[in-house]
Amino acid sequence: MSHGGYEWSTGDAPPIIGDHSIAKHEVLHAYLLIYVDVLTSYPGMDGLRLTLVDGFAGGGKYTHPRDKSEHDGSPLIMLRAMEEAEFRAQERRKKNFALDARFFFVESQGPTFSYLKNTIENPDFANKFKSKASLIHSTFENAAPKIVTSIQGGGGRVHRCIFLLDQYGWSDVTLDTVRMVLKELPGAEILLTFSVDKMINFLSEQGVPTLNRTGLSEIAKAVPTLKTLPAKRRFLQRLLTEELTKRCGATFYTPFFIRPSTASNNDYWFVHLSNHARARDEMAKLHWGLQNHFVHHGEPGLMMLGYDPRKDDAYHGQGSLFDFSNDAETLTKNTLREQLPRRINAIWPKGASFDKIFQTLCNETPATKDIIRQVVRDCISERELDLFSGKTTRSRRPDVQHIADNDVIVFSRQLRFFIKPQG
Repeated sequence: MSHGGYEWSTGDAPPIIGDHSIAKHEVLHAYLLIYVDVLTSYPGMDGLRLTLVDGFAGGGKYTHPRDKSEHDGSPLIMLRAMEEAEFRAQERRKKNFALDARFFFVESQGPTFSYLKNTIENPDFANKFKSKASLIHSTFENAAPKIVTSIQGGGGRVHRCIFLLDQYGWSDVTLDTVRMVLKELPGAEILLTFSVDKMINFLSEQGVPTLNRTGLSEIAKAVPTLKTLPAKRRFLQRLLTEELTKRCGATFYTPFFIRPSTASNNDYWFVHLSNHARARDEMAKLHWGLQNHFVHHGEPGLMMLGYDPRKDDAYHGQGSLFDFSNDAETLTKNTLREQLPRRINAIWPKGASFDKIFQTLCNETPATKDIIRQVVRDCISERELDLFSGKTTRSRRPDVQHIADNDVIVFSRQLRFFIKPQG
């Protein structure tokens, strides 16, 4: 973060970090390790090239609110994570492995940029990758085109990269820039935040030009309606997701909120955008595994972002939040058990591969691929779905415990006579 919420001044102690930032940092660190683990899973690999971009780098260090110890900011988390990831990759193979990682740390505020520079260059901060870090004193919007061009010229065709765009508010990143990154770098993944409460507070007629400038035109049109809805966050979550998927070109996404454990009313929308189903699934697994401060204002099954104004009262309170707890997992499975067979029959009356079903429906649900696979397995056991070998739909698979991605799932013929399929 670069302004508004945190201030860095050379010679002073770093600012105290908020709970929401701690939660984001936990996800960032864990996901970077998973990202490299997945990409280096083939034992024959002897190296990997990638780029990490922090568009709102801040000063690099914080003070922890409880024990007053130093807490790494996102640039240091990225640098340390790559050292750890390289070590983990090396442990899994006998021959030498080298991680070729580059970093771009962008910061627009002068005092904060100076603090970041001192943090990275401090001799006490020992890190083998810090010489690969480019520090850029600029806004991310201005720096983005050159960063993209540099990544494209870095060799290879895939251009594996992660962009962390952790803006303090909601209007410092335009959807045009996000679309440009994903278009020019199809292998890129983007972690993007919005301060939903700041957006809600700004939702007035005066705010419409800013909404349009950032690309949030549908939200701009909905301003009069939003001002009267008690479930603004739920409605905003749906509109933001529609805007992002329509205007950014991302095929897959996880649109969840960070809610601080403190009583402050300060929700941050933390969305992961990518063009790869595997990336989406790994991020969803993290939310379930960490169970920290992440929630979403929606449904547990399919159509998790569906919005019905008539249900505003039902979603007004804390009890409406989906929190990735064990109870939420049970609710998700039970809801999918009811919805999935009918949805499969409605879209694929002749059946479809399990992987196609997952890739088509995953953006509609908080469920991971493993959760969906378990639900499909249960539905097959209950004879609501049939399982056929991926090689031919004439060969019914008796073993439902191991559903392969190319196995074909079909709505059970036995149920067609008794249940009217619903969309």
